[in-house]
Amino acid sequence: MASEMRPINRALMDRDSVTGDATLIVKLQGGVDAKNDMLQVFGPGEYETVAASQTDQVLGSTGAAGDYLDKLVITVGTAASAAVSIKDGTGAAIPIIPNSPGGGVGVYVVPLGIKSADAGWKVTTGAGSTVVAVGLFT
Repeated sequence: MASEMRPINRALMDRDSVTGDATLIVKLQGGVDAKNDMLQVFGPGEYETVAASQTDQVLGSTGAAGDYLDKLVITVGTAASAAVSIKDGTGAAIPIIPNSPGGGVGVYVVPLGIKSADAGWKVTTGAGSTVVAVGLFT
């Protein structure tokens, strides 16, 4: 039975209330490396910045199916034009935050943990927002 959970360098430690034994719980991402026939484990990887007023900015050099989008860090400077959306390749826009978000001006961290099924991820920003996209991009 767990008696406490506390953050440790982006991980959690679970301590058994009876024995006192500790278990470290770590979130990992991974994938199969078919060429080398092995499982690869990796962290969120790299980041890419997206300036305000961008339309369908590709994350990575070209973007590709299988690209991993871990999270978006959105900085809203003008709430009225803060909208941010993403697309999976040529798919429909997926709204992330609207214009005039409830929290107004500030920084929003949006965990996603999603893999592209099409041709990589694209980000569109309004005039009032900038984005740092974190993940693994082609």
